[in-house]
Amino acid sequence: MEWTDILSLGSNPFQVFALILRNGGLIIFYPVLLWMCYRGWMTWIQNTYQAKIGWVLLAIDVPKLNEQSMAAIDRIMETLHGVQFGPNKKEKYWIGVVAEMHSLEIVSIDGYIQYFVRCTTYNVELIKGAFFAQYPDAEIVEVEDYVNNVPHEFPNEQGIDMWGTEFVLAKPDVYPIKTYEFFEHSLSGLFADPVAALLELLSRLKPGEQVWLQLIITPENHTWRERGLSEVANLIGKKIPSKSDITDRIMALTRGTLETVHDAIWTVESAGNNSNKDDNEDGKWMSMTTGEKIVVEEIQKKITRMGFKTKFRFVYVAPKEIMGTYRVVGSVLGALKQFGTLDLNALVPGRHLVTSKPTYGFVERRRNWRKRKLMLGYKYRSNNTGETGYTLSTTELATLYHFPTELVKAPLVATAVAKKGEPPPHLPVEQTPFEAMRAGHQRIIVPAEGTVTEVPEEVSPDDLSVSNEKISGATVPLPPPPLPPEDRRQAAPPPTMSAVPIPPAPVPLREAEPPLHSMPGLPPGINPIGKSTTPQPVPSKPSPPVQGQPSPGSGNVPPNLPV
Repeated sequence: MEWTDILSLGSNPFQVFALILRNGGLIIFYPVLLWMCYRGWMTWIQNTYQAKIGWVLLAIDVPKLNEQSMAAIDRIMETLHGVQFGPNKKEKYWIGVVAEMHSLEIVSIDGYIQYFVRCTTYNVELIKGAFFAQYPDAEIVEVEDYVNNVPHEFPNEQGIDMWGTEFVLAKPDVYPIKTYEFFEHSLSGLFADPVAALLELLSRLKPGEQVWLQLIITPENHTWRERGLSEVANLIGKKIPSKSDITDRIMALTRGTLETVHDAIWTVESAGNNSNKDDNEDGKWMSMTTGEKIVVEEIQKKITRMGFKTKFRFVYVAPKEIMGTYRVVGSVLGALKQFGTLDLNALVPGRHLVTSKPTYGFVERRRNWRKRKLMLGYKYRSNNTGETGYTLSTTELATLYHFPTELVKAPLVATAVAKKGEPPPHLPVEQTPFEAMRAGHQRIIVPAEGTVTEVPEEVSPDDLSVSNEKISGATVPLPPPPLPPEDRRQAAPPPTMSAVPIPPAPVPLREAEPPLHSMPGLPPGINPIGKSTTPQPVPSKPSPPVQGQPSPGSGNVPPNLPV
């Protein structure tokens, strides 16, 4: 084909593409096409599978005087690791079954801080059991999802803007971040809670500002431990035995046979050679500095614990007119700096989804695209969108996500204000009717002059009928008090009837204005599921009973009255 013929095809791109494929281009595009088809198929079946699963958002409050240590959250993380399983090939590549994951979230709305856990409907009891085992006085309530109150399109008609990123690790994930063990003084035993600075900053948000922190955790098997062992061997200069195949095994067997024959003949020389055989078995451990040994020990300590594949997202949402990116974002990033060290690991913003970039070439459009992708990934709790996940141990997760101790003074953290318990198992159920108790409390007995009701002498005070009559609420007239002497009598005003004041009716909420708290402890705009906000009708005022007649509640208990 002449060059002129090739140039003539420039007006038809389809012919150019077909020409490239016919002349060997298929070798290049075929693997790419297969990979695209594979990723599209896996994404579709996984999204279809997850759409069939019900999800629940749980709000968790613990008592303010929380005496539990970080080890309690560590035990909770170990319990959540129990959902780890490996789907077979049919479940993974045909049905789209994915590993179970949980979302641990710390949210501040208008400065009100709330802890959340999002899980599947069939793992709700697992979550409750894990938290109640460590925090028996905790309150766990299913609530509406707060992310639905914020748009995911940018720009939008509401004038809402956002700044967000996904945190990644500065070094390979076998290097741990600072855990809660680093924040406890070795001599005094005082614990400086690392989350105190973060909660203090979150409690200072202005009305209209929101900060969301999300940890997507997926239980991981123990294969990641091999990476840690390999890194330790590289640090101390220890040789790692390579994995052998069938050929290596045959060669090792032949070599071992020859060495046995050689040692049997040359015993003395063989013994001399064996003395220097393992000189470098421990590598350079003895020549390492104290800091280098600490790094090796921390890596070994991390790989002994269970791990979770983790994605860490941070979103700051606010109206454009009050948005303070440098004030809020800088404070949160500064608070997270305390979890990192230069010799181990640290959390840094990822470069693929941080919304402060790019800085050139269609800047506004590309930033809005990143905002939309990050917001959708947060809303759907996606484990695939954005930066590549990394492995964190249960101790590292407990350091990042734990309830504040009693020393943390952040004022707007939702806490459980009272302990809730069940009634005693032998509590009597047949008691005085509520209406009779209320009527008896509100009536005033005015003794009439000269009327005395005498109890028959033959009736014993322990008689069952007299006891039942007293419990039923029947009115027993009392004898008048003895009159004072005539020289000390004074004119007294007639007795007046008084009644217990009825509390004022609750003021109904205005429809155009959401309540400050949907329930005690929840931030504004978050409602518990299954709870009604309709004000209850005020009970009518009971009329005083007529003298000598039984009170309205002295009969049997109404069938619709709880006992």
